[in-house]
Amino acid sequence: AVVSTQSTGGYESGDIVVFDHRDHIRQVAERKVHQEVVSALACHDSSIYSSSPDGTIARSRLESGFLRLLTTTSLQCKSSSVLRVRTDGKLYLAAGWDGGIRLYSCRKDRFLGLLEAHSPETVTDVVMWGQNRFASAGRDSRVNFWTLY
Repeated sequence: AVVSTQSTGGYESGDIVVFDHRDHIRQVAERKVHQEVVSALACHDSSIYSSSPDGTIARSRLESGFLRLLTTTSLQCKSSSVLRVRTDGKLYLAAGWDGGIRLYSCRKDRFLGLLEAHSPETVTDVVMWGQNRFASAGRDSRVNFWTLY
């Protein structure tokens, strides 16, 4: 599991790296999971979600110092600028470069739906609170509030 003394980074090479900060900063795992730059990262419990302009979302897990690639899912757009996992770990979302927010099941990495939120290439952040609410903000000067059921 990625714990509070660890951080995760993504590189232009498509690599995901996990660092440990307990005594001093040291790299504990690295793996190439994308063919292009890592554009967004999100962590929840033991899962690390990443997206890239290669059009995929990858889910990896840190296991005994090794970063294991579990699944790759089609993003259905060029890439995403933001990935977020709901606090209960059942749902994750990807804010695409096309302005849409895509919802996915964490358990099956299955696409659930598309929220047309902002103008293309404008989603700058998504903030989730509680189990069913989130807000998306974009360079189009709009903030959208959403409730999921």
